[in-house]
Amino acid sequence: MKRQLISGALALSMLLGSAAAFSDITDPKVRQAAAVLNNLEIMQGEGGDRFNPNGQLTRAQFCKLAVTALGIQDVSAYRNYTIFPDVPYSHWAAGYINAAVKQTTIRDRQIIRGFADGTFGPDQTISYGEVCTMLLRMLGYTVEDVGPFWPNDYIAKAEALRLNEGAASYGANDVVKRGDAAVMLLNTLQASPKEGDKLLMHSVASNSIDNSILLATYETDSDLRNGQASFYEGGTIINRPMEGTLDKSVVGTRGTVLFDKTTTSKVRAFVPDSGNVETVDVKQARVDSLESEGGQKYKVPRKTQVVLDGELLDYGETYFDLSDRTLNLYYDSGHQLELISVAYEGAESGAFVYGTAASGNIPQGYTVIKNGVEIGREEIKKYDLVTVNPETRTVTVSDRRVTGCLEDASPAYGYPEKVKLLGREFNVAEGASGYFKNMKHNDKVTLLLDTYGNVQAAFPASEVSGAMVGVYTKKNGTDVTVELLNGVKVSGKADKDTADNLVGQMVSVTGGTDGKIYLSRYNMSSRISGDWSIEAGTIGSKKVASNVKIYEMVADKAPVTAIDADDILRGTVKSGEIRTTLTDTSGNVIGIVLDDVTGYGWQYGIASINSTKGDIIGKFEDEGGEPEYNYNYSVSLTCWAENDDGEYASAKKTYQVLSTPSGMSGPVGIPRGMDQYADTKIFLPVKKLTAAGSVGLDAFDASDGVKTRDGYYPLQKDIGVYVSDYKKMISLREAKANFKEFTLYADAKPEDGGMIRMIIAK
Repeated sequence: MKRQLISGALALSMLLGSAAAFSDITDPKVRQAAAVLNNLEIMQGEGGDRFNPNGQLTRAQFCKLAVTALGIQDVSAYRNYTIFPDVPYSHWAAGYINAAVKQTTIRDRQIIRGFADGTFGPDQTISYGEVCTMLLRMLGYTVEDVGPFWPNDYIAKAEALRLNEGAASYGANDVVKRGDAAVMLLNTLQASPKEGDKLLMHSVASNSIDNSILLATYETDSDLRNGQASFYEGGTIINRPMEGTLDKSVVGTRGTVLFDKTTTSKVRAFVPDSGNVETVDVKQARVDSLESEGGQKYKVPRKTQVVLDGELLDYGETYFDLSDRTLNLYYDSGHQLELISVAYEGAESGAFVYGTAASGNIPQGYTVIKNGVEIGREEIKKYDLVTVNPETRTVTVSDRRVTGCLEDASPAYGYPEKVKLLGREFNVAEGASGYFKNMKHNDKVTLLLDTYGNVQAAFPASEVSGAMVGVYTKKNGTDVTVELLNGVKVSGKADKDTADNLVGQMVSVTGGTDGKIYLSRYNMSSRISGDWSIEAGTIGSKKVASNVKIYEMVADKAPVTAIDADDILRGTVKSGEIRTTLTDTSGNVIGIVLDDVTGYGWQYGIASINSTKGDIIGKFEDEGGEPEYNYNYSVSLTCWAENDDGEYASAKKTYQVLSTPSGMSGPVGIPRGMDQYADTKIFLPVKKLTAAGSVGLDAFDASDGVKTRDGYYPLQKDIGVYVSDYKKMISLREAKANFKEFTLYADAKPEDGGMIRMIIAK
C-alpha cells in the first residue's frame, strides 16, 4: 500500500490559489464551509489566515454574500447611484445592495428590503430571522409560500428545509456568527430551489459534475502532477487540473466538482454531499460488517466500493485495513450503503520540537497560534511541536502529548509507521520514525502529537512527560475508556482499585508498565481567578482557547456533562461559578468545569421511589416476633433522553439510593450520568422544578419559547413532554399535534434566567 503524506503547504492550506487555511476554526463543519465559500470567492477571511468564526456580520456584508452566491460578482455597473439614503454610492457595499434590487436575474427574488423609513441599515448586525429570510428568498420562496408572520414563519420554513443543519441554535433576534452564516449559506447552495432543479451552487461555476469522488490531489498523492486532482466519475478515474488547491478535508468524499468560470477546464471547488452520508469511528471491520466505537453494527456487502489511499477498491479486498479508522458511509436514495471512504489522515510536514537540538527557526513577523489562540513567541515551551508555514506566515504550535507503554509497533519498533499506546493506534509521521530507534516493547514513552493526532516525535517518559486529564466515559468489566482533553481517546484494563463511581468524572490518567491504566479523581481545587468573559475570550488575565472543552458538574461527585458555549445564555460567567480550569503548557485555558450554569447538566423527568425487601436484620419482639427487614430504595426517572443513535426518545433511568431523596413529587432534575452508577448506592441530588402555569398552543413561539403569566420563557432545546395517560415522554412536535393544554415547569423565574425544562400535556 503506498504511503501518502500531506505537504507543509497543505497542512494549513484549505483554500484555492494563494489563499491559506483559517487557523482559528476548530469546528469541522465550519472549517469545510469556510473553505468552500472562499474557494468560490463568496466569503473570505478577515486578513491573513483568520476567518473570525465567532465574529458578527452586518446586513451589508450578508447582502454581498447573497449576491455573490447567486453568481453576480461584477457589480461595477451598480456602484454609481444611490437607492437607499444611508447607502450612498461611495459605500463599499453600494454595488452589491443596488444589484440585489436592480440586477435583472435576481431582482424578482427581492432578497433584500429596506425599513419602513426608506433606509437599509447597512451597518446593523444581521439577525437569525433576517438570515433565514434572505436565504429563503435566494431559493425563490415568497411570503405566499412561507406565511405572513415574520420572522417566525421564515425561521420555521428555513429549519424545515434544514438550512440551519450544522449551525448553532439561535433565537429570532440573535446575531448570527460568521461561522454559522457560512454553514447556512453552503447549505442553501446545496438546497433544492422552489422552482427548477438547478442548485444555486451551479450559478457560480461554468460547469459542474455531480456524484464525483475526490480520490486524491497532487499534495496527497505523489503520482499526480503538480496542480492535478484525481476523481472517480461514473466508473472512470479522471485526473483534472485545479485552479489552486483543494482542502484536504474533502479528499475521499463524494460531491460535486465545480469548474472555474474563467479557466473553464480547471476545477475551482469541490462541494461534498451534505445528505445521505454518515461519519463513523470504526472499532472493528469484519468481512461482512463494521462495528463502531459505540457498538453499532453496519452490514456491508463485499462488493461495496471503498476509497482508500487514492484508490477505489471492493470492501472484500480491503476491509482488514479499515479497523480503528474514521469512515464516511454514503447511502443511495433508498438508504442502501453504496460507498465507503476513509477520512483523510494526513500528517503535518516540517514540524520540529522546540527547544531541542532538532529545533528549527521561527521567522520574525509570523503569527503564532496555539490551541486556536494567538500567542507570543516567548510563550512557546520546550518540547512543544512547531510547524512553520511560509505561505501563510503562520506558526502552529501543538502541546498534545500521550504517555504510556509501547504495546505494539509496525512494521518494527525501531522504525515504525504505527505504534500502539494505551489501547490506541497512532500514525507516525515519516520524519518521526527515527525517534524510536532505541525503543522496544513495553518502554514507557511520551508521544508528541501534531494537530491532526499524528506522532511527530517521541521521548522516554523520564525525559518528557505529559499530564493526561480527561473524562472517564465508559467501563465494561475491567476495560475502561477515557476521553482526554487533548482530543485523544485512550483505553485499557483497569487497575483493580479503580472505583466504579469514577465513571463520568474528571480523572487523571497514568499508564502502568503492567499494561494497565490507572485512574484517580482529578483535583479540582486549582483554577484561574477571575470571571469568564465569553465575548472577550478570557478568564481573568488568561486567554481561553477557541476549542475549549466545557463541562458542568451540577453537584459534588455528580458526573461532569459536556456542554457547548452556545448553551451559556449570558456574556459573563462569574468566578464563583467556575469549579476548575485546565490550561495548556502556555497557560491558555483548554478546559473549564462549571457549576450549574446552563441547566443542561440535569436530566429532567417524572420520578418515583421504589422499595424492596432486603435482608432480615432482627425481629419485632412486641409484635409476636415478626421479622424486621432492611429495605432497599431506588428512584426511577421517566425522561426524554438521547439514545445510542443520537435520537431522543422516552426512557426510564434507575438509581440505587442510600436514602430516599426529598422533593421527589412532580417534575424534577437529576444530574445527567448518575444512572451509570446503577449497581452502586448513592446520595442522589435532586433539582425541583416549579410550575410556571398552563398555556394553550397559541402561547408557543415557533419552537424557541413560550409566553406565560410570569413572562416569556425560552424552551430547553430537545425538550420532552410527559403524558400521564401514556406514562411516557413524547416530543414537543408530537404533543402540539395531539394536545391543547400544557403545564410548564421551569428552573427559575424569567428575570432570573429561568428556562422551561419540562412540559406535561393534557
